[in-house]
Amino acid sequence: MGKSITAKNSAASVPALIELNSDSNDWCTEWPDISKRFYIHVYDSDKNPVSGVAVGLEALETADGKPELTLMNRPVTNAYGIAIALCRIKAEAGYYKVIAVQKNDSGSIYIDALQSSPMNLNMKASELPAPRVPAAFDGIIDDDDYANGVVANVIAAGLQRGNMVYLQWGDNVLQNAVQEDAESYPFFLTGEGIVPNEQLFQNQSYRVRAFVVDPAGNGSFSTDTFLTVSRTQGGGALPFCEPLDIPQGDDGSLNQEDILGGVTINIPNGPLILKGHIQAEHQLTEALAASINLKALNNKGVTIDTLNIPLNVVNIPAEDDPYSFQDTSDPSQPTALKDFLMSIGVGSIRASYSVTIKDYTYTVTKERSYEVDTSNSRH
Repeated sequence: MGKSITAKNSAASVPALIELNSDSNDWCTEWPDISKRFYIHVYDSDKNPVSGVAVGLEALETADGKPELTLMNRPVTNAYGIAIALCRIKAEAGYYKVIAVQKNDSGSIYIDALQSSPMNLNMKASELPAPRVPAAFDGIIDDDDYANGVVANVIAAGLQRGNMVYLQWGDNVLQNAVQEDAESYPFFLTGEGIVPNEQLFQNQSYRVRAFVVDPAGNGSFSTDTFLTVSRTQGGGALPFCEPLDIPQGDDGSLNQEDILGGVTINIPNGPLILKGHIQAEHQLTEALAASINLKALNNKGVTIDTLNIPLNVVNIPAEDDPYSFQDTSDPSQPTALKDFLMSIGVGSIRASYSVTIKDYTYTVTKERSYEVDTSNSRH
């Protein structure tokens, strides 16, 4: 794992120390359209985390030149003093250096801004084959493929326990830890006992890639394959669900205080009607599976991340309308939803949900959109 630290004397609660690290020091020269995640930690002089600090990344000149960095979000440190920077990198194969820097509220670097010591960045070509998706050997995933089970196999000789495997499916990334030595790692995406992530199965084309990181932080990257989803029993084609609601965003926006306090996502549990016929009196009560689908966009409207939240639909009472998913209200307790929302910085989210009833998956097409600004704690 790459890591760099620098210190600067300062009073308590004032940024004095900044650290930069990532899951791996490596990245792929053929992936300029995919964001690499960097983690920036900010502390005061007593090593206490400092929240609300705007940060960014800068490339340094090296013998191999300077990589082109495009920061896709506006990272601000959360209550734990951590910011996630989503950065696209364009560079030839070679060795480079990157630093984390403190920024002002407008996103600019100022004189004497706090910065980390350099983190090494190794840009390399792909060396793994593209993931194998047997359901899409003909290039298309249809309703039968979806029903029979979709599996994406990441091929990487010599996988060992402790390796992390990442599947990049369009704008969506899935990750798992290897539990035993193997030559490949399967991601089971649909099938019995699995709550599908419907963001992977909208009626569109997807570019599928993968990478593997060992415990030392060394990364290996795959080539890509393209597939198309073409479904009539779902895939975002059925607009028969009412939209969800986030009460904290009733003014159209979510801020840091809303997010760290734990947002609530309300999902209707009323009737689902298709062509005038009731398919379910209470859609969640009768659902076999359901999930919340979130898409994060930066302030230029570019998708930077996605999050799928499977719901436990066992024994949801019919009178629970709406049904509420509640993130933890403890600001000191990190969750996937908190990390996802805080990493946006300034931008927006689009929120929808999916329910599976009998043989059909219904995805709401009435998306809710909320502005996100984590730079300030109050509207």
